[in-house]
Order: sequence, then C-alpha cells, then structure tokens
Amino acid sequence: MGWWHAKQILDGDVPSARLSDIVEPYFLGPGKNDLRAAAFQEFRTATEGSVWFHESVDTMSLPLPGTKKLGIISGRTVDNPQLLREVKLSARHLSEKKNQMLVPSLPVLLLS
Repeated sequence: MGWWHAKQILDGDVPSARLSDIVEPYFLGPGKNDLRAAAFQEFRTATEGSVWFHESVDTMSLPLPGTKKLGIISGRTVDNPQLLREVKLSARHLSEKKNQMLVPSLPVLLLS
C-alpha cells in the first residue's frame, strides 16, 4: 500500500503533502535483482531528484528545525512494531490495512 500513498502525493491528490523520502529495504537491498524490482527501479528513475530513496530509515535526514515529517509505514502487520521503532521522524503515522487486527505491542508503541 505504501506505493499507492506515494503515487497519491506525487499526483497532487494530497495538495498539502510533499513526498521527500522513500525507504525501500527490499528492492534497494537483497531484492534489487528480483524480477519485480524493474518496476520499482523505473519508478525510482522517474522520481529521482525530487524524492530521496533509502535502504534504511537510518540513512534519512531528520526534519529541519521547525518542520515535521510524516512517516507512512506500509509493512506486514507483524513487522510494523519494529518498523515503527526504526522511524526517527517528528511526526509518526501508522498506516494499517483495513480490517486487520493490531498486534498487541502496537498500542504501547503508539503511546510511548
């Protein structure tokens, strides 16, 4: 689902948003030779210069003073608590797929 949110922002469907960074650990890492990686690389080439791509959250820059970044986490539900821990953003948003149960540790992470 993360790609859909990125597409909506790039297409101007969310006028108050600007897409600045994408973290894609699989297609920028061990899956870079995966057959499905070609579509991702095409998307990356088309948006390079306006969007920064990262293999890990650790390589992203922090927001400038007085600004915020919104992170959209689009992973498997079981992976989301770890993904949320890795996010170093001033604002956090967890995007859950409809009708999926939260794993027990997510409410604790969101409150901390």
